Amino acid sequence: MMMYARLIFILTLLGTVVSNIHGLLNTCVQNNLRRSRAKSVALSLRSGAAYTDERLVQNMLKHTQDVKEQITRRVQHWMAIERAKKELFLDGEDENMNGHAAIQRAQAQAEQLSRSVEIMSKEGDDELSLDDNSLRMIDDLMLSIEWYRDCGLARSVEVPLKRNQSSFINRVLLRKNPDNNPESFSQTPTISLNCRVFKHKSEDSASPRKTVVVLTGWGESHVKYSALMYRLYSNGFNVLTYDHRCQGMSSRSMRRDNPQVTDIHRFDDYVDDFLYVYDQVICPELLTGNSSKISLVAHSMGCLVSLKAQMRRKGNLIDRAALVCPMFEPQTPFPARFTLWITRILTWLGRGNRGATGEKLRGPWLPQSGITHCNVRRSAWETLRSLLPDIIVATPSFRFLREILRSSLHFQRKMIPSDILSRFPILVLTAGKDSYVSSDKTLEVVERMKKFSQKENVHSIHFEDAYHDVLDEKDDKARSLAVSSIIDFLLS
Repeated sequence: MMMYARLIFILTLLGTVVSNIHGLLNTCVQNNLRRSRAKSVALSLRSGAAYTDERLVQNMLKHTQDVKEQITRRVQHWMAIERAKKELFLDGEDENMNGHAAIQRAQAQAEQLSRSVEIMSKEGDDELSLDDNSLRMIDDLMLSIEWYRDCGLARSVEVPLKRNQSSFINRVLLRKNPDNNPESFSQTPTISLNCRVFKHKSEDSASPRKTVVVLTGWGESHVKYSALMYRLYSNGFNVLTYDHRCQGMSSRSMRRDNPQVTDIHRFDDYVDDFLYVYDQVICPELLTGNSSKISLVAHSMGCLVSLKAQMRRKGNLIDRAALVCPMFEPQTPFPARFTLWITRILTWLGRGNRGATGEKLRGPWLPQSGITHCNVRRSAWETLRSLLPDIIVATPSFRFLREILRSSLHFQRKMIPSDILSRFPILVLTAGKDSYVSSDKTLEVVERMKKFSQKENVHSIHFEDAYHDVLDEKDDKARSLAVSSIIDFLLS
C-alpha cells in the first residue's frame, strides 16, 4: 500500500512539474510573439506611408505602348505553351507506369515543353499571331488602364491602430531609441490604405448618382479591376476602391522582411478598415442627399469583409451587393475545422507569421490553371505585376489562414440565420472549377441564405466551366454574362 501511495505522489508531482513547464513555455512564446509583432508593426507603421508610391504607379503606366507590347508578348507566350502541350501530351498517361518512370517522363516532357515554347516564341512565328478578338480585347484593356491612370483620384487613408496596440508600440520604440522625444510617439500609429476614387464631375441634384465600392480578394490590387470599374463608371456610377492592408499598394504592417507574405492579427482588422473608409471617405465625399447606403461589388475575401461590416452596422450600410466567388470557406487540403486547429497549433508554436506555402519570393507569373482561361486578361494582370512588383503577394501566413477560417465558420454559424442578410438584395456568382474557394460549400451557403431570406432577395448564377477569377474569364465562358448581370442588378 505504501508503494502505491509513493507512486501516486510521484506521478502527481511529475504532472505538476510538467504543467508548470508548459505554462512557462506558453508565456515565453506569447511574450516573444508580442514583442516581435510590436516591433515589426512599429517599424513599418511609424511613417504611415503607402507601400507603393503613387508617382511610381503613374510612371509605370505612362508609356501605354510599352505596356501593350508586353501584354502581347505574354499572350504569345501562353499561346506557345498551349500549343506545345497539345503536341506533347496527346497520348495521355500510361496507367501501368510506376512512380519512378512517371517522374522521369514528366521531367522529359517539361524539358521538351520549355524548348518548344522557346522556339515558338521567337519572332516571325505566324502561328502565334493574335486574332482580331484578342487585339480588340487588348485595346479595351489599355483604354481602361489609361482611364484608371488619368481619371482616378488617389487617396492615402490613414487608419489608426487600436489604442492598446499603439500604446505598446510607442513603448517599444521609446525603449529601442531612448534618445527620442517621448512626445514624438504620442500620436497613434496608422496603417496606410491605398484608395482610389472615380467621381463624375457633374452632379445632377435631382437624381444623385449611386456609389459602388469595389472590394478585391486576397493577393489582388484594385488596378486589376480597371476594366470592371470603367464599365461601372460608364454606366453612371461613382466608384471607390482600395487595397486591403498587407497587400496591393497598401502598407505591409506585419512582414516587412518578406512583403509577399500576407499576415494579419485579426480578420476584423479588414472590417475596421472598410468601416473607416466608409466613414472618412465615402460618406463625406460620395454619398449625397439623405442616402447613407452603398452598392457593392466584392470578390472572394472582400465578400466576407463586406458582410461582416454589414452585420456590425446592423444592416444600415449596403443597399445591394454583388458577390463574386465569395470566400465562405477557403479551399484547404484538409477539412476546414481540422485545418483551423493545425493553424492554431502552428501559431501557438510561434510559426503564425510564416508563409503557409513557403518563404520563397515569386515573380509576376501566374499559375497555368486555376485562375482564368483567358490568356489576354491573365497576361494583362501579369504585366501589371511585373511593372509594379511591390503588389505581388505569394502566400498567406498560418495566422491569416487561422483568421479566415474562423471568420468563415463564424459566418456560417451566426450570420446566415440572422435577418441582417434579408434586408438587401444579393447577387452571388459562383465558379464550378474554383480552386481557391470551396464551390460546393458556397452553393450550400447560398441555398441557406435563400432559405432565411424573407423577401427572396438572394439570387445566384453558377458558371460550371469557370475558374476563380470569373470577371477575368473568357467572354463566352463567363465574363460577358457576369459583368452584364452585375450592372443590371446594380441599376435595378
